Amino acid sequence: MGIVGGIVIGQAAVEAGLTSNILIIVVAMSALASFTTPDYLMGTTIRIVRFPLILLSGFFGLVGLMFGLCFLVIHLVRLTSMGRPF
Repeated sequence: MGIVGGIVIGQAAVEAGLTSNILIIVVAMSALASFTTPDYLMGTTIRIVRFPLILLSGFFGLVGLMFGLCFLVIHLVRLTSMGRPF
């Protein structure tokens, strides 16, 4: 029932011009990806990071999504633990 409701609401939002097809795809992919993590804390982190990426892709499209992913990768590369990089 949740899948059918998501399809109906997504289709109605696209037809009304509230969102784009790309945004619906990004939201669906991020929702599916949140169920594939084996660790609870990692799943929670992915859910927290997902919302800014959805907002960036909603406002700026694919450019916003790429900017957000690049920012995330740069942040992850700069992280260190006890003076050593991850």
